[in-house]
Amino acid sequence: SSDNSFELKTSAALALSRNLEDGQSRPSLERPRSRTTESETGEVTSISVESPAITIEDPAPPPGEDATPTQQLVTPSPGDETTGPRLFVSRGRSEEETPPVVQPSPQDAATLVRKLRAEEHIQRSALDNLLELTNKRKQGQFARAGGIEALCVILEEGSSDEVKAQAAAIIQAWCVNDDATKSAIGLAGGIYPLTQLVAHGVIERTRGAAAGALAQLAKLDDNQIAITTSGGVANLVGLLESANPSSDAASMSAIALRTLACHSGSWNQQEIVRVGGVGPMCEKLGEGTSKSRDACAAILKRLIGLPSQQVRAEIARSLGVQGFFGGTPSKAKLEAAIERKRRASPTSRRKK
Repeated sequence: SSDNSFELKTSAALALSRNLEDGQSRPSLERPRSRTTESETGEVTSISVESPAITIEDPAPPPGEDATPTQQLVTPSPGDETTGPRLFVSRGRSEEETPPVVQPSPQDAATLVRKLRAEEHIQRSALDNLLELTNKRKQGQFARAGGIEALCVILEEGSSDEVKAQAAAIIQAWCVNDDATKSAIGLAGGIYPLTQLVAHGVIERTRGAAAGALAQLAKLDDNQIAITTSGGVANLVGLLESANPSSDAASMSAIALRTLACHSGSWNQQEIVRVGGVGPMCEKLGEGTSKSRDACAAILKRLIGLPSQQVRAEIARSLGVQGFFGGTPSKAKLEAAIERKRRASPTSRRKK
């Protein structure tokens, strides 16, 4: 076993030396640290040789298989000081069984923020990295480096709808169950550009992404005030009315309006009525996704609770419901009508 270990170490070190590109620093193997893995019978199955500059992993070949080595050198990403380069040596294995590629570490927060302030193609790369950044600690580092402000600038001044949609999607994802991020985006001025994207985004996907971000931000009272004073309620109602009923944009606008109507006092409910939201919501009860129908039903049930006969009468007209002797239906009758329309299958209504 000791002879076999020595040969494996020597073979791996020589293979690494041959495969390093010219100009790269050579590994220091003067005082290596090695780990040997043995089977139950005492045979060497794997050798791992480490030095301050390099890590070599060389599995021993299974009995009876070709011992011709193939090498794969994986270097760390720039700025990553936690790991050195790694050389995987495989022997007699199929392509599917080769060791997995080591994923590079995420770039540091300051670098990502600089990229968000660069040209569009560099911004897109940074935004793609941020969409995959789910670690809350690293998200916090990004925020402390000025990243939230950089995202808000893209929402308002981004050179294309695509980068604006990416920025809005990141905000939506990061705000889930994270009140600190919701508050930081509100304080950084991100709500106004989102409300404008809902109304003026060039493509529907951008408007839907902005509505989804507002649906998360609206869960904080301070953000709700900012959304309403920025014209967000009217813009969300407009998107609900104009978007394809089965699209994400329609669903996200309905969900955002439900959050505004159900997580605050009556002032947002009254705002929905004032901007003409009753008709579109009654219409969307009978079409679109289950998410949008459920959200519209929840909003309408809140609206019929307002101390206003006029609101109930408007909902009754939109639903085609009448009370006794042509009067305004009761709250219970309106709720039943809302549920009937919400549960009815869109395909069954088309057949009729």
